[in-house]
Amino acid sequence: MQKKWTKETVLEEGKKYSSRSEFKKKKSGAFRIAYMNGWLDEMIWLVRPTAKPIKWTKEAVFEESRKYSIVTEFMNNAVTAYTIAKKK
Repeated sequence: MQKKWTKETVLEEGKKYSSRSEFKKKKSGAFRIAYMNGWLDEMIWLVRPTAKPIKWTKEAVFEESRKYSIVTEFMNNAVTAYTIAKKK
């Protein structure tokens, strides 16, 4: 028997999960209903705050580069800082 999803039941079901991807993977039907009705934005517990982008100043790039002993480590682990260092 197929479950009838209401806004309340979808929101309650969503509280069982820590991310949108986990909710979608484990309860795709409820996720689909929430997506179609625009309820996902109301599920703030499923949204992780995004990291604030780093302003790569000359000093910040140098500081980041000091963490690595060889250039390829810097290139592979801090791609943005490496790219900025290379450009400037």
